[in-house]
Amino acid sequence: MNITKQSQLTENQKQAMMELAHICQERESLSIQLYPDLDEEEQLFYLHSDQQGHLISFLSLTFYEEECLVHAFTHPSHRKKGCFNLLFDQAYEENIGPAFLFTIDDNAKDALAVLNQLECERTETDYLLQYRIKGTEIMPSSVSLFPCREEESLIWLHQACFPEYPEDLSRSFVEEFISDEDAEGFIIQKNGQNVGLGFCMYQEDQVYLAGFGVLPPFRRQHIALDTLSTLSRQLSDDYSFLCVQISDVNEAALRLYQKFGFETVESVHTYLFE
Repeated sequence: MNITKQSQLTENQKQAMMELAHICQERESLSIQLYPDLDEEEQLFYLHSDQQGHLISFLSLTFYEEECLVHAFTHPSHRKKGCFNLLFDQAYEENIGPAFLFTIDDNAKDALAVLNQLECERTETDYLLQYRIKGTEIMPSSVSLFPCREEESLIWLHQACFPEYPEDLSRSFVEEFISDEDAEGFIIQKNGQNVGLGFCMYQEDQVYLAGFGVLPPFRRQHIALDTLSTLSRQLSDDYSFLCVQISDVNEAALRLYQKFGFETVESVHTYLFE
């Protein structure tokens, strides 16, 4: 067996990692959100190959200040042979300091068993919610949605809707979305005033909603529900589902989507190892 550590990957290594992750995802119906961004900065990769040089397990570390996000995949035929433990022990010994965070799908039974052995603490659950667009949603006349790609306007609105986020986070969030040709932002208006915003990511017959918020002075006026109804009606000719990912920490937003009719299709848990 051979273990290598790298901060940058070759194209062949990226392809091998993607193929291994795909095998694991197909085997256990895992969430695609659990796969690491192989081109993100501040990462380390630990690759475990067999005698023939075939990748059988990998672990990636993505560093964020005092935290480190861990992604790991092991080929189903090589599990329970200590592959993950070898990678994790080396990664942990060489990177003591940040808290290690794991994101785990409900279906990843082997991974959950390993985290229990490590005595990790579950800290948060993210839900993927899905709403089947009917095309008969009521169109509230008081709410209008306008596509927008004007960066500074969207950054200002995002910061005003989410003042708990640092300004640089709002900026990077907006920049990432408007640079994607399959995504766009929209501004919510009521009585001619800007009252909120949101972002849509278009994928086949689904639309993913993100960064959806209403300005504090306009909350508790049914604007969020009206916006979901208006957006669904506008999408109904071309798309079947509206999706959103939400944390159980955000109880108010979770209640909002459930009230509108979203259903949980996937749960991803975050575990902490210190």
